[in-house]
Amino acid sequence: MHQHTQQLIGHEKTASGANASVWYTVAAGKAYPMGTIIYIPYFKNSPNGGWFVVQDRGGAITNNKIDVYMSTYNECVSFGRRNLECYIYLVK
Repeated sequence: MHQHTQQLIGHEKTASGANASVWYTVAAGKAYPMGTIIYIPYFKNSPNGGWFVVQDRGGAITNNKIDVYMSTYNECVSFGRRNLECYIYLVK
């Protein structure tokens, strides 16, 4: 599955009630329940090994896009928007 990634900025509470965490939190559309685990091979050498958890929603986030939480605005701008391979593990 290919997902479009972009980023969240800030240290706000997520829709799940958790604080957004770098290398952990992603925002996704309602098709993905809170707690869904997403593996993105592109980030396999990152501190999280490429594993993220859906903890947030967003008005512009459709079911074929996710937002990866990053720590700074410059990091977000530098990364930009990309089409990346993702593996979705739904939590029931």
